[in-house]
Amino acid sequence: MQVTADMTDPNDRTGVRAAYASTLLVTDSQLGALDLTLFPHTYSVAVLPPDDSGFARTSFRLVVSDMQGFMAAPELEPRPTLSGRVVSAGGQPIAGAIVSTLLAIDGPDPGPLGAPLPQTATDGDGRFQLRLQPGRYALDVTPPGRSPAARWTFDGYDVAGDLSLAAPLTLPVPLAAQVRVVDPAGKPAAGVAVRLYDVTCDTGTLSCPAPRLRESTVTGADGVAALSLGIAAP
Repeated sequence: MQVTADMTDPNDRTGVRAAYASTLLVTDSQLGALDLTLFPHTYSVAVLPPDDSGFARTSFRLVVSDMQGFMAAPELEPRPTLSGRVVSAGGQPIAGAIVSTLLAIDGPDPGPLGAPLPQTATDGDGRFQLRLQPGRYALDVTPPGRSPAARWTFDGYDVAGDLSLAAPLTLPVPLAAQVRVVDPAGKPAAGVAVRLYDVTCDTGTLSCPAPRLRESTVTGADGVAALSLGIAAP
């Protein structure tokens, strides 16, 4: 369990946290107790359980005077689980796929973000389980190499309590493609990172969600990068 205490300026009206100092502590694994040695000031405190913990993160303001004392124990809410299954377009389970959580553009803030969002790998039956802060998420699924499926992002999962997806996450059939990269002299450029993003904008509202990474690879000695793309949503 990690707890951070960052100094804040109570007179700052901009809402920007002043980076005066930061203290990182780890609680006693048995008692859940910790000692804070802090200067008199106002702090923003974040409590960050491990990603696999059943408890959610929380944050609060703490005013420290020049007198030693005890802080009321913060109560951690249960952290919901999101579970589901990843399959190919033919309905076969995909083992070893990496399921990463992304914050949805239109979703609420899921809490203090003092750590990366959780990710996990599917088991032999394509099943996965994630513990998440309450909020709205997208799931980015990357199949293992030589899989009969392409990477895809699934939007719109509201996590308020435990959520088991009724329908599997079906990855699209991959489309093989190549791109060749050359240097200014026209010679093959080897070892160049090639990333392809899906950028979809709503022409009615001129709204453009964050680009979604669809493929990431590196060019070979001949300057050619082999791509495996999911073109249409499954």
